[in-house]
Amino acid sequence: MEYIIAFYIAGVLLAMFKLWLPSYKIIKLVSPNNPLARAPIGSTLVVFILFTLFFPIMFWVLLFDEKAITFIEHFVRGATGEDEKSKKNNEF
Repeated sequence: MEYIIAFYIAGVLLAMFKLWLPSYKIIKLVSPNNPLARAPIGSTLVVFILFTLFFPIMFWVLLFDEKAITFIEHFVRGATGEDEKSKKNNEF
C-alpha cells in the first residue's frame, strides 16, 4: 500500500512540475492581472488539490509529451479567457 501512495504522490508532484509550472509561467506572461497569476500560492494549492483528485485521468497526459503540450495550451486558453473570445468571434 505504501508503494501505491508513494507512486500517487510522486505522480501528482510530476504533474505539478510538468503541467502546472509551464502553464503558470505562460499565464503570468500573457495575462499578469489574471487571478491565477496574482495569487500564486492559492492557485497552486487549488491546482494541487485538483491534480490529486484527478491523477488517474492526468496520468494519461503525463505519459505522452504531445498530450502534455495540448493540455498546457488548452489550460492557458481557458484560464486567460481566450476560448471565450474565439467563440464570440466565430459566431455568425
